[in-house]
Amino acid sequence: MNRGPPVVEVGNPGAMHFTYALAAAVQALGYGGRFHTDLYYRPGAWDPWLGLLPATLRRRARRQLERRRHPDLDPARVSAALWREAARLVAGRLGLPARVSEALLAARNRAADCRLARLVRRERPAAVIVHDTAALRTLEAARQAGVVGILNQVIGHRVSGEAILRAEADRHPAFMPPGWSWRDPALTETCRREALAAGHLLAPSDYVRDTLTALGVPPERISVLPFGVDVERFRPVKREPQSGPVRLLFVGQLAARKGLAYLLEAMRRLPPGLCRATLVGPLALPPDALAPYADLFEHRAAVPYHEVQAVFAAADLFVYPSLHEGSALAIYEALACGLPVVTTPNSGSVVEAGRQGLIVPAGDAIALAQAVERLASDAPLRQEMAAAARARALQFTWDRYRARLGGILAELIGPA
Repeated sequence: MNRGPPVVEVGNPGAMHFTYALAAAVQALGYGGRFHTDLYYRPGAWDPWLGLLPATLRRRARRQLERRRHPDLDPARVSAALWREAARLVAGRLGLPARVSEALLAARNRAADCRLARLVRRERPAAVIVHDTAALRTLEAARQAGVVGILNQVIGHRVSGEAILRAEADRHPAFMPPGWSWRDPALTETCRREALAAGHLLAPSDYVRDTLTALGVPPERISVLPFGVDVERFRPVKREPQSGPVRLLFVGQLAARKGLAYLLEAMRRLPPGLCRATLVGPLALPPDALAPYADLFEHRAAVPYHEVQAVFAAADLFVYPSLHEGSALAIYEALACGLPVVTTPNSGSVVEAGRQGLIVPAGDAIALAQAVERLASDAPLRQEMAAAARARALQFTWDRYRARLGGILAELIGPA
């Protein structure tokens, strides 16, 4: 009797492109199961309601909602539970205190975890893939039911991250927002238990894997699965020779975790006029932290996602000095656009040192400045690395991501 392909349930209550891509890859590989999330945009179902909004607000809402869908996910195989995530988003828009948003986020994650744990006990799929901070009950249910419980650890483990940010708060207190949120011992303990409860773990980079093994996770239970990039959308453009400063680019949240203090200190150490930086992303720093460096950069807080590739096209060099990361998608996109990269091991990038860019120790402004100065002063080296950057990105398409994931799942539960 043919029982059909193995069922793999995927759960993630938030909106992250790489988790949508994972769920889409599981479906494309031929496994059964659904993607369990909260707010998910189905244009046919939502557009009549959006049509009631004024045109400007409707365009803005649709642009935000497009982040909550994936073109390769079958909407019929998405299970969404809307209201907890909607409440959290409304709280953020109303400017309620951070503790309210954090409580709503915790409630959302807990509810999503409980829902999926109940499903695992009831339906006993071949495997379930869940994400850090919303996984403990599901992983425990999987172990009890004889189901393969897989934790997709998309960022370096919270135990390591908390230690890094505590040290950073001592070094650069002006860059830490009041009541910064990585001071939750209960959540840190939950995340520790998640990692140890998982039957298998996916890590997007060696950095994430190393934070897991430091926690006591056996290396044989971890598969390194780098993310992917759309190499058709993100591609090189012809860059005309520039007579002015070399154009540095950073894309991501402007936060202490991203190493912004070290980037700005590095800019200050560069020869005058050598570089000009553009920082693209929402501000998650106290505004006063940036004031002493205001003459060194331009800040663009919001760039629609469909325009991001134009930001890369206007740059000569990409800099991403993260202190704690998973595997920064912006670096994949920069490589695909033919940009040399200066980054840190903690960014979890696929950059090979000396080939597509330079890698410097995290939290070292002097080494960062020296690396930027070296590349900014050597146009032929930048051109050589630019070609290597594009070639490297072609090894990390989403098709290759799907193939790598398929190999991991085939070993764990058999082919679809």
